[in-house]
Amino acid sequence: MNNNILNLIFVSGMLGMAFMTPSGIFGETSSTQEDLTAHPTFRFPLIKNVGGIVSLPEAAEQPKPGSKIHLDIMGHDHEKKVPKGLEKAALILNQYADAGVDPTSLKFSLVLHGPATKVALSDEAYGRYTKVSKNPSGDLIRQLTRAGVEIYVCG
Repeated sequence: MNNNILNLIFVSGMLGMAFMTPSGIFGETSSTQEDLTAHPTFRFPLIKNVGGIVSLPEAAEQPKPGSKIHLDIMGHDHEKKVPKGLEKAALILNQYADAGVDPTSLKFSLVLHGPATKVALSDEAYGRYTKVSKNPSGDLIRQLTRAGVEIYVCG
């Protein structure tokens, strides 16, 4: 057989499979699964209002006490409320808290670089360097440090 015929057989076989099993090919899901992904219920077990999580108590890998976590936060658009890196830190802490891990058992550090260093400023200082009078990350920074996160400013 020549290659064109083999390719045609392969392609027509794949098309037949696509029409026989549309849910696998086109990604249809059950209504229960759609409900979970369309309207998840976020929880904030430790850090409030930022870093919401969906509990996964049956996940194969669970957060473990004594973990060492380090995040470098480099950029920040000061028009936005909270840098993505700080949101990620809150999310990680909420995952650990949801799994019953005491946050003080963690070695968690953040290093702020470049434009992100301003999020560590007081409201007064933040207002001098930006057009925003109150540091929108101030409350989150306080929550993170209360949870034992060490925050360093590179410079």
